[in-house]
Amino acid sequence: MLAVPGEPVSRVAPSRAWLLLGALPLVLVALVRRGSERGRVPVMPASAQPLPTAPSGSELGYGRREPEPVAPAPLEGSARAFLAEYHGAAWPEVEARLVAAGVALDVPYYAHPWEEAEPEIRAGFRLGPDERAGVLEQKFAWPAELTQEWVRAQFDTGRPYPLGEEDLPVLADLVADLNLELLGKAELYCDLVDATLQARFERGEYVRQPYSSQGAPAPQGFYATAVGALGWAATMALSREEHPELAQLLDEMRALRQARSERVVRYLHGKIGR
Repeated sequence: MLAVPGEPVSRVAPSRAWLLLGALPLVLVALVRRGSERGRVPVMPASAQPLPTAPSGSELGYGRREPEPVAPAPLEGSARAFLAEYHGAAWPEVEARLVAAGVALDVPYYAHPWEEAEPEIRAGFRLGPDERAGVLEQKFAWPAELTQEWVRAQFDTGRPYPLGEEDLPVLADLVADLNLELLGKAELYCDLVDATLQARFERGEYVRQPYSSQGAPAPQGFYATAVGALGWAATMALSREEHPELAQLLDEMRALRQARSERVVRYLHGKIGR
C-alpha cells in the first residue's frame, strides 16, 4: 500500500467553517481553512455568555460583599424574534437548519446595519498569513527537515525497509526538482484563491445571514470559508465548475505529489533485502 503525503487533505475544503454571531461585542475565533482549508469556529453571542461579577469580599481578604452588577450590552429582542421577522416566509426552513445545528435562538440579539459590518466582512475574505501558510503546508506536504520518523510514517511499502540518516539527503535530492515545481504551484494557488475571494465579494457572489451562517445551506466547493462581524455572517465557496484554473492547479499539484511519492517508494524498495 502506498501512502501519498498530502492526499488525505488534498481536497481544499472545506472545513466548512460556520459562524454563530450575536450581541455586540463579538469575538471572532479563527479555525484552522480557508478548510475547508479555511474556516472559523462558531462564535456565541456575547449576550449568551455569563456576565462577569466583581470578586467577593472574602476573595479580597475582608468582609464579604455582594457582587457589583454589570450592565448588559444594548439588545433588541431575541434572536428567534429578529430572525423570524428578517426571513419572513422562509423562516421555518431557516429555523429548522439552525435548530438541527444546535444554534441557540432564545437569547438576546442585536445586529448592526449591514453597511457597518460589510468592511469587516470584506477584510475577512482574504487569505491571511496564517491561512496562507496552512494552505502551503497542506499542498506542499513535505517537511522543512526530513526525518526517518516522517518517512516511515508517510511511506508504507508493504515490507520493512532499512532506513538511516545517510538516506535522508539522498531522498531530498531525489525529489528536489518535483518539490521546487510543487512549491511554485502552491504559491500561485494561494495568490489566485486570495484574488478570487476578493473579486467574488465585490461582485456580491456570497451568501450573507444575520446571527449565524448555519441558517443557509452549506456551501459546496473545493474551498469554502465563512466570515462574521457585528452580528452578521457571510459564506463563500469556490467550485471546480466556476474556477477551472484553480481546479487545474489542484490536479497538477496532486500529480506532482504522486510522482514524488513514487520516486521515494522506488528508492525504499531498492533497499529491501540489502
